[in-house]
Amino acid sequence: MRQNTLYVSDLDMTLLNSDARLSSFAKTNINNFLKKGINFTVASARSVKSIQPMFEEVTLNLPIIEFNGAFISDLKTGNHRIINAIELPELEEINNILVKNNQNYFLSSFNGDNDKLYYSKTNNPGENWYLGDRAQKKDPRLTKTDDLSKHFQEKIICFTIIGEEKELEPLVRELEESVAHIEIHFQENPYSPGWYWLTVHSHFATKDQAIFKLLQLYNMTDANVVVFGDNTNDIKMLKYASKGVAVENACPELKKIADITIGSNDDNSVIEFIAKENNVELIKD
Repeated sequence: MRQNTLYVSDLDMTLLNSDARLSSFAKTNINNFLKKGINFTVASARSVKSIQPMFEEVTLNLPIIEFNGAFISDLKTGNHRIINAIELPELEEINNILVKNNQNYFLSSFNGDNDKLYYSKTNNPGENWYLGDRAQKKDPRLTKTDDLSKHFQEKIICFTIIGEEKELEPLVRELEESVAHIEIHFQENPYSPGWYWLTVHSHFATKDQAIFKLLQLYNMTDANVVVFGDNTNDIKMLKYASKGVAVENACPELKKIADITIGSNDDNSVIEFIAKENNVELIKD
């Protein structure tokens, strides 16, 4: 199965444990999988800058999918192979709706040289958590600005709006009804309970489309695709895959469409599944 199968795993609450860490057991065995010719990569809502520290001891032989498919990028260098940015008319429509609703946001972009994460202020504990997390990890993208819209000439990858569920639900509906050619995700931050993230991307920025592009780039379009996920932003890639796998802690919507449900993210279940499918003996810590 090795040469003709691509394994793609979501990160948070899927491959990572509930402390947002890649276990030493997972690192050791991913490296072993790669040595044995198993094709493996990850597809995450995270940025490559956030993913790189987690994989310091792992050398992936394929690019990663970041920002839910907005980028296909080399993990080691951070260089982008594919960029799916939001077009200017949609940028302006999204901004107008957010300004009208007096809604703060973070803006992720690529300026031609570097990835950027712009912010102007924070208004609630959920936003404070995100800003503090990025600052604590010394994220080089983090940049304060007096006007977020002045950066719209860059390749804008994502708007991130953070708030309480009841506050953001009407905004989700308005964006869906008013703006074409966008992809919206809305889910609770598992590391900051009670605070929801509404992210807005290009309609080309989905994990399933990114997997298809990755297969094209590496002449693997005839490969079986096995994917692992836990949340609603993984639904499209589970539907696209030859085999869609949900972890036990996945949301009900994902479990409903999964071909199989395995153990939880805290039990290294993704690693155990890949090993079993390929008759590879696991290396213990």
